[in-house]
Parts: sequence; structure tokens; C-alpha cells
Amino acid sequence: MKGLLIWLLLGFAATAVAEYDVICLKGDCLKNGWSIFDTKTGNSSVVKCEDEDCRTKGWVERPKRGIAVAQTSCIDDLCWQEGWVTYNFRTGATISENYCLSNDDGDGDCLKQGWETHFPGGSWARTLCINNDCQEVGWEVHFFGGGFQTSRCKTGGCFKSGWTMYP
Repeated sequence: MKGLLIWLLLGFAATAVAEYDVICLKGDCLKNGWSIFDTKTGNSSVVKCEDEDCRTKGWVERPKRGIAVAQTSCIDDLCWQEGWVTYNFRTGATISENYCLSNDDGDGDCLKQGWETHFPGGSWARTLCINNDCQEVGWEVHFFGGGFQTSRCKTGGCFKSGWTMYP
């Protein structure tokens, strides 16, 4: 499940081996968080927004049973304009750094353009919004070295209803 968080909001860069079902908690992922269900293994986790604010504060991921595994903090209090950094909750080690891609004006906009994820050791992934709309349509994650994974929004939008990740 740690890999899923990296992909998110991801996640937002995970290995492309399973299908995940993501549901927004109380109809608002960016305020209340989301639940993640791995349809292959049956494992699940919950992501909760810090101070009910995943836009500027960040979020914490916990398996359904267990202690937190990852903590995500927004860069300059602007997750969806600047990006975010995900840390191992127990050790504090960086899991990933995620930077919003810029629009034509040079402004960062993760929810229209997408983001780039950098992992320790030099690996990376690029997430691109489908039709420039990560909120209503979804995104594709393109992995360093090849391969990609698609996430499609559920009816109502990704950050109101949730999304499904396909390998």
C-alpha cells in the first residue's frame, strides 16, 4: 500500500500490478481523505487529510489495521500548484518528491497538467492529466523505463467520488 500513496494523490506512482478502487470519504477527498482497496489482494488502507485539508496541509496513509505508513506534506502549502513530499511515517525517510507540471503561463497546476514524481535513487514517473482534467476525467502515470497505469474518475469526479486505477 505504501507504493499506492506514492502514486497518489497518489498516489501517485505505484507499481502497475493490481487494480485499485479509491472512494472519497464523505464525498470530498481533498477535505476528508479517501479509502483504497486492492481488488487483487483484498488489502485496504485509509488516507486522512491533515486538519481536513489535503489542498494545503497534506495527508497520512494508514492500513485498515495498523499504524501509519506514510505522511505527505504540501510544498509551500500548495499541494496542487507546487507539489508534495511523501515520507516514511516511522523513519522520516523520503519516499517520493512530487512536483506539479506547469501550464503555458508557467504556473504549476497538478489538476490540469499533472505532476512528476522523483524517487530516491533516481527513478521517476510522470503523471499526465487526461484531456487536461485530472479532476473529472483522470490521469495516466508513465513510468521511467516504460509502462504506464491509468486512473479514471468515477461519476461525480475523482475528488468527490473517487477513481479506479487500472494496470
